[in-house]
Amino acid sequence: MFKSLSYFAMIMALGAIFCLGATIDYIHTVYEAVKEKTGFNDAKQKIENKIENEVDAAVSNAVDEGREALNKILKK
Repeated sequence: MFKSLSYFAMIMALGAIFCLGATIDYIHTVYEAVKEKTGFNDAKQKIENKIENEVDAAVSNAVDEGREALNKILKK
């Protein structure tokens, strides 16, 4: 009696694990579809590009100012 009950419990546990895995996969699929539909990836890429461009411009300006200051010091 207990042996067949333990087999039944193991089968039920395996079924629950399978259902949980399928649910997680479904949620992940829906999440990816919503991200694609809302343009989340595009917006993220635009923000990253804008930040990168601003950092590049700031570094370039700082280098130019440093070069000008160094030239002024060396000319004296």
